[in-house]
Amino acid sequence: ISTRYNDSNQPLPSGTNCKFVIPGRAHLRYLITVLEAHVADDAAYLKVTDGNRTLLHDVNLHFSRRMAISSGGSISVNFWMGWNRRPESGGGGYRIRMERFRSHHCPPNWTKAAWSAEQKFCISPSSADFLGLVANATAVADYVTAQYICNRMRANLLMPPKSRLGDLQKLLNYKDLVWIGLKSNSSAAPGKNLYWLDNSQEQPQQDPDFLTCRSGYTWSAGSACQSGELFGLLRPTPSAYLLLDRLKEQHYFACSAPIGGTDDFYPVWLEQSLFKVQ
Repeated sequence: ISTRYNDSNQPLPSGTNCKFVIPGRAHLRYLITVLEAHVADDAAYLKVTDGNRTLLHDVNLHFSRRMAISSGGSISVNFWMGWNRRPESGGGGYRIRMERFRSHHCPPNWTKAAWSAEQKFCISPSSADFLGLVANATAVADYVTAQYICNRMRANLLMPPKSRLGDLQKLLNYKDLVWIGLKSNSSAAPGKNLYWLDNSQEQPQQDPDFLTCRSGYTWSAGSACQSGELFGLLRPTPSAYLLLDRLKEQHYFACSAPIGGTDDFYPVWLEQSLFKVQ
């Protein structure tokens, strides 16, 4: 869908109001990506809804607000060009890509993983690959923003089944560390206190070659992690290892969800008394 006038650089008339409706089907999903957005120059406004749920609105070029996955309802794309558009600003607006896939499949370019007949889910590529759509977009985020973006795609930060971290090496080919949905509640003994975002506990990790702190401290040498190094980064290849870093550091990230997506979005904080992050 393109809101440019005749898909050209001609300016859209002020007050232009367009609405596109894509009928919903229970067995279909759409991966919606805003490829271009020219809001600042053209006072344009966009709102994408799925039934009563707002997927995207007032989108700008920041990648955290450019992608969403529908849940099966009818999709409405509403576009409005404001009255204060500058005549010299050219053909403003948006260009939106909508990729359809079936609810029993994974989103385009995601990996299907099956640990058992009951445990089947979808894993996203690294954000370096699936969000690097606009020139100069680095596709990195802090931990909270990364989880927010995953939620837009009806997913959470990557959470494999309990105690299967090492198996990700066989499935994924991430070139960089990625945020995942794993955290520790203790800088002093992080390997013994690992939790997933859904509040389930991971088995203790004693191997300092697999789990360490971003600062380089290792508890095997009698040292604790530095304060706030509680949030998990994973690099599956060429050899799997886990790092713990601070909440506000910027990294690539990966998402996962049951096949068909989820509406269970887990908070970053398991409970207020458990996490005291500086």
